[in-house]
Amino acid sequence: MLVLGPIGWRAGWWHFRFAFLTLMPWAAYFGIAALIVAALSLLLGRSRIEWRGIAIAAAAFAAGALIAYVPWHYDQMRQTVPPIHDITTDTDNSPAFAAVGDGANRRWRQSGGV
Repeated sequence: MLVLGPIGWRAGWWHFRFAFLTLMPWAAYFGIAALIVAALSLLLGRSRIEWRGIAIAAAAFAAGALIAYVPWHYDQMRQTVPPIHDITTDTDNSPAFAAVGDGANRRWRQSGGV
């Protein structure tokens, strides 16, 4: 799901919002589920499975961690930047921000945004 989201958006199969707001969180949930199942397999079944099973469970744990980490990391990066409608490329003669439906610009102006 993590790889399919951007590929489907680039191929025109769906809107980028579906790729990043629906598929990416679900990829994180499945990654967390893989982490839990792999951890339980390693903790509870290590005496019953041979070394190949342990290697597969360890690989599933690493893959689940990576799949859960990517959406979390992008969410952390998203929280450090301003919303896209708060950005201007013309810094000398920047346009006045107008209120948007969710009121984000109104809150931005009230908070003393520059």
